[in-house]
Amino acid sequence: MTHTLIVYAHPWTGSLNHAILEAVTSALDVAGQPYDVIDLLADGFDPRYTVEELALFSDGGTLDPLVTRYQELIKGAAR
Repeated sequence: MTHTLIVYAHPWTGSLNHAILEAVTSALDVAGQPYDVIDLLADGFDPRYTVEELALFSDGGTLDPLVTRYQELIKGAAR
């Protein structure tokens, strides 16, 4: 069974993007399909690189625990 990963980032729950998120997750629930949602804004994700993190880039390393979690979710969805 496939595992779906949804990456979402929108500040307003009344937005079209949020309605699409709700529709997709509802459809996945009805179908019994497993999924995870990464909500970048709710997580407080900061996409900026620091000099220290840039030094780790070529090895896929990170100092940000959120990035580590996201990497694991991506690996899980890729199976």
